[in-house]
Amino acid sequence: MSQHPAVTAPHVASGTEPAPHPNQFALLPALASVGLPSSEWLHLVLLLTAVPLSALALVGGYRAHGRVVPLATGMTGLVALASGLWFASVPAAETAFTVAGSLALAAAHVGNWRRMRNPATPRHAGE
Repeated sequence: MSQHPAVTAPHVASGTEPAPHPNQFALLPALASVGLPSSEWLHLVLLLTAVPLSALALVGGYRAHGRVVPLATGMTGLVALASGLWFASVPAAETAFTVAGSLALAAAHVGNWRRMRNPATPRHAGE
């Protein structure tokens, strides 16, 4: 006797699903062209999500490995992302700040991840 699929399927919101991959978040701005109220709205929602999550990850990494470069790079990226929203009325500036901020934040997370995987790596000058 087989059970009904709804009975055997895991609950969608059980908390056991993996978190979205950061690359999936990078694709979200494309949604602005498919009917969302405005790109500024989407920018604000993504920024309000990125700031607390990134701050937790970067500060946690700093506390674990003590390297300031990923933390400083990530905070610079977050400021640039916020600046992109501030300059929303100037499309070229918004794009420049948003892309630069995204790249800086991604580089900070990669640097943080690498140092967390190998905390014994020697510190470089300035770190």
